[in-house]
Amino acid sequence: LQQSGDWAWLGMNASILGTLQRVFTTSPSFEPIITAPGVARAWLAMAAMVGVVTLFVVVVDKSSAAVDRAFALLLIAAQLISPVGWVYYMWLAVVPVIAVALGEERVGLPRSAVGRSLFVIPLAGFFSPITAPYYFEPSVLATATLGSVYFWGTITVWGCLTISGIAHA
Repeated sequence: LQQSGDWAWLGMNASILGTLQRVFTTSPSFEPIITAPGVARAWLAMAAMVGVVTLFVVVVDKSSAAVDRAFALLLIAAQLISPVGWVYYMWLAVVPVIAVALGEERVGLPRSAVGRSLFVIPLAGFFSPITAPYYFEPSVLATATLGSVYFWGTITVWGCLTISGIAHA
């Protein structure tokens, strides 16, 4: 895993490390916001936080969707935590995420306009072409947004599952 961090910056890496490397270190394809490799090393603390929060939600969730939510959360958290969080592993979580969404009020969509608009982020992340992170590069804005589209989709799904798990605790 230590050597895998050398190429985690690639656009199809949805992990925390991959995103921090794209945004804060120099790489062949992405323009960093600032060159600060020390910030990229903070991924361990961020990964630990994702792991602890995920385990907390899995333990306290007592709803009828607890098993599906736990399975989805653990798969998605593994994507975020691992330095090799390649986007093509995200499809493993599709079935439990759909099961949780269908179990939530029989539709799965939040009632507020803001909540519904959040669905655009994971949909963009999951249905973007594999070349999308490289569009408009080199650009600081493109690196932080489209260059990390898979990360933003993954972290949004993780956040929605976490919030719904806490709400059902």
